[in-house]
Formats: sequence, structure tokens, C-alpha cells
Amino acid sequence: MGFAELLMKVLSIEIETPQAYGWFHLSFWGLTVLATAILLEKRKAFTGKRLTALLMSVWGVLVLFEICKVTLYSLQIGEETTWRYAWHTFPFQFCDLPFYLLPAIAFIKKDAVRDVLEMFFACYVFFAGLVVYFYPLNVFCASLILDVGTMVHHGAQIALGMLFAARLIGKQRLSYRTFGAAVGIFVGVTAIAIVLNGLAPLFTEGDFNMFYIGRRTPCKVGIVEWGVTTLPYGVFLLLYFIAMSLPSFGIFSLYRLAARKLREPQAPGAEESAEAAESAGSEKTAGSDGGTEE
Repeated sequence: MGFAELLMKVLSIEIETPQAYGWFHLSFWGLTVLATAILLEKRKAFTGKRLTALLMSVWGVLVLFEICKVTLYSLQIGEETTWRYAWHTFPFQFCDLPFYLLPAIAFIKKDAVRDVLEMFFACYVFFAGLVVYFYPLNVFCASLILDVGTMVHHGAQIALGMLFAARLIGKQRLSYRTFGAAVGIFVGVTAIAIVLNGLAPLFTEGDFNMFYIGRRTPCKVGIVEWGVTTLPYGVFLLLYFIAMSLPSFGIFSLYRLAARKLREPQAPGAEESAEAAESAGSEKTAGSDGGTEE
């Protein structure tokens, strides 16, 4: 047995397709809650090189699972071993964004830029991870490696999203300006997905639907499929923007509320003075840190 055959044999191990809120799903819920609790407990230790090491370690694990997925779909074992890239696995779905965000957060030194990236992760990417964990429609299959990879990936979105939220809360970097910049990132990556979907016919005839918002191969999730095939595309994209941004803003608002509750008690009348001083400081330092509380 050659290496390719052995690799495919390992990657092709099958299990009974997990059920939503069955033992497999709930086990990963427990592991994710545990990982999140540990990260929050040790959050003050994750700064500088330790934070970089953590993020790049998680990134490495996610990339390894991604390579396994692409190999499973693309490597064909028969009389001849052939490779035909499965374009539907192209790593630019919304939940693939940690592949790009984690190295950026790990190595970008400018606080203002890192705050925006962490905000985007803590709101939008965290929300996407929660959606999959709470409503795992069509994410499970009979492949062990794919099911484990899916839950590890989205669990990482939840755990790291909470870590980034805790960092932003601790630094009081929860301004509306920073969230607005995170919305800008969402608009930007969505635009990239739209362009890629438009260019797809130039390089593949197979399924290719980044962010599941393309019209050529509509998403099979009921309401999304209905929207993309029935509504004018501009209206669908507007609703998609609202459906992603409104919950993310709600999450952001909860972070601001938590930050307010965690502040040290102030003397009567001191809060108004602190907010006035904070606002003045924001105008002076916005260009350098971009994250002063408003």
C-alpha cells in the first residue's frame, strides 16, 4: 500500500453521521466551553509572544484539518492516483476567515489595527461560530475527520472570540468607531466573495459559492436559498448584511455593557467627568490608537 492509499484510508474513516445535540455534538460543546473558560481565566497571561504562540498554534491546527479536508475531496485513488482540486473547498467561506485573521492579529503590532481585527473576530466571527454550534444544519457527515475538523474550527471561533472580547473589555477598547471599522471589514470580505463567485465560471464548472451568497450554485439552507433565488440580488445582499451585522452589533453592545459593569465604582458625579475627559482624550489620540472608549 502506497502513501497516498494509506493517507486516503485514514482520512476516509467513517462514523455514523452525528445528530444535532447528540453525544458527538454535545461533547464538543463541553470541550468548547472548557477551552473558553481556560482562555478567559488565563487571559492576562496571553500577551506579546504568548498570544502569538497561542494564535499560531490554533492556526496550525485549523490549517491541518483544512489540508485533510481538501485532500479527502481532491485526491482520487483508482488505477491511477490523480489530483483534481475540489473548488467547493476553496478556503474563503466566512468561517474560513480565521485562516487570515489569526496571523494578522498575531503579528500586526499597531494597536489600532489589531483592535479592529479583534473586534471583527469577537463579533462577526464569534457569531458565525455560535450559529453553527447552536444550529448545526448540514454540517455533519459520515466522515470522522470532517466532523471533528468542523467542530474544532467553529469551537475555536467561539473560544478565541471570547478571548478577544475579554482583551477589548480589559483595555476599554470598545468604541463605536472600532466597531464601525469591523463592519467595514465585513463589507470588504463580502465584496471579495462576490467577486470570486462572479469569476468562478472562468476556472471551474463545479460548485463554487463563497459565503454561500452566490447565485450560480445557491446555498441549500432553506431561507438563504429562497432569498438568493427569489429576491433581487441587491435586496438579498442588504438582508444578508443586516442578518450578519445586527446580531454582531448586539454582541458588541453586550461587551460594552460588561465593560461598564466591570469598571471600578466611582464617586457620585465622577462618571460624567470621566466620560467628558475620555471623550476629549479620544479626539487627541484617535489617530494613534483608534480604540478609546466613546
